[in-house]
Parts: sequence; C-alpha cells; structure tokens
Amino acid sequence: MFLLIAVGYICDKVGLVTKRGIKQMTDIVLLIVSPAVIIQSYNQEFDPNLAKNLGIAFVYATIAHAGMIVFSRFLFSKKNPGKYNIDRVCSIYTNSGFMGIPLILSVLGEEGVFYGSAFLALFNITLWTQGVAAIKGRQKEKAKPAAIAKQLLLNPGVIGILIGFLIFFTPISLPDPVGQAVGHIANLNTPLAMIVIGTYIARSNILQALKEIRIYYTSLIRLVVFPLLMIPIYLLLPSDSLVYLTNFIAMACPAAAATSMLAAKYGGDAIYASKIIAISTVLSVLTIPLMVIVIGFVL
Repeated sequence: MFLLIAVGYICDKVGLVTKRGIKQMTDIVLLIVSPAVIIQSYNQEFDPNLAKNLGIAFVYATIAHAGMIVFSRFLFSKKNPGKYNIDRVCSIYTNSGFMGIPLILSVLGEEGVFYGSAFLALFNITLWTQGVAAIKGRQKEKAKPAAIAKQLLLNPGVIGILIGFLIFFTPISLPDPVGQAVGHIANLNTPLAMIVIGTYIARSNILQALKEIRIYYTSLIRLVVFPLLMIPIYLLLPSDSLVYLTNFIAMACPAAAATSMLAAKYGGDAIYASKIIAISTVLSVLTIPLMVIVIGFVL
C-alpha cells in the first residue's frame, strides 16, 4: 500500500496529475468509491453474530472518540489558542475513511470493513459536531445546528452506512448486476485512495513542516499514544480479534484530511492543520506497522 502512495507521489512530481485532477480523484473516492466499499460489506444475509460484533465495534468507537475528546483537552499547550484547537482536532480525528478503510480492506477483508464502518460513523458524527466547535473555539459566530445536521445527513460515508444497514437488517438485497457493479467500484478504493494520498504528500511543504517540533508531538499523540490507550479497553471488553483490530487500525491512522478543510471553512489555522496531516501521514508509514506488531504481541 505504501508503494501505491509512492506511485501517487511520483505521478505528481512528474506532472501526470494536476491540482484539478487530484480534486476530481478525491471526489470520486469520497463520494462514490468509499460508500461502495461500505455497501458491499453489508450486502449479505443477516447474521446474529455479525450484528453482535458490530454492536461491540460501535462501543469501541464510542469509547475511543469520547476518550480522545477528553484527554486531548489536557495534552496540548494553550499558549497559542489557534494551534491548540488544531492540535486537538488533528489528534482526535483520524483518516479513517480515506486511509483506514483501504488499510482494513487490504489487511482484514470485507468483514473488517463491516466492523470498521462503526468507527467511520462515529467519526462523521463527532467531527461535524465537536470537531467544528473545537476549530471555531471561542469565536462569536457559532456553527448553525441546521448546517451541521445537513452535513451529517448528506455525508457520503453516513449515506453508505445507512444503505448498508437497510440491506443487512432487512430482507432487501442488491440485485446481482447492481451488486457486481458495486463490487467493481469498491475494488478501486485501495489503489485510488493511496495514489491520491501520495499526491497530497508531494504537494505539501514537508521541509517547512519538519522544522516545527510541536507537529511531532501532535503526531505522536495521534499515531502512538491514542491507539495504545485503547488496548486496555480491548482487554476489559474482549471481542473477536477482527473487531478490535479494525478499531485499532482506524485509531492508528494519521490526522484526517478533513481537518484542514474544516479549518479553512470555519476560520481555523488551515496551514498548520495541513502540516500536521502531511507529517503524520509520512510518519504513519512506520508507525502503523509498528502498532500492528505491538497489538499482536500484547493480545
């Protein structure tokens, strides 16, 4: 997968893709391919054991997001409120959709994506509520609840999960031709998403970001500290290994790309957010395999 990221990096550096082309590829992944992956994972007959494990996955995701929201309040310096807000958001919200789902699909298969959808659902709900509020900080103009609700309901990840629920929990199923088409689209997820991430890294000012020590600290919290804090939860609330591994991989992903877009939209420090995203993504090439080794050793 990291070789695919390198392909994207090279494509950008040699001029095979333009800024507009990258945006279009990103839209295809987010709006079409990612929901197709989720829908495909739910396109099966109802199974009580799968439903039980999905419930546990939602519990893990809820504990993870609640814990990160609470702990992040005390882990960063408040001397610079603007950077404090971005540090919190970048440490809480992982690239679980754009990078996590492809990783889970490659390592754990469609059943892993099925359980990983729980993390993605909590990610979308909390990002558009707590995440937006954190970015805005103490600004006078607060995000409108109606606008946030609209973003939640129209979010492609949430739509994909809702369609998946309809298929899994009811007698409804996709006709074979539709199911095959969804499967073909879903197969684009890993290569296309990784190539796009490679182009993002190529267009980031990595050298400038490397000079800011604070970014390394935030990346350490995001990539190492928060994932490791979930291990006691897995021990206290045991489950099928596939369930906690999907949660752990999602937790180990770098800062969410959406944080910089939300920062730009709601008056946060979008440039600083972009630096954290770039550095944490590069470092994740090393930390994600390391975290998987650690959890394999512990559990």
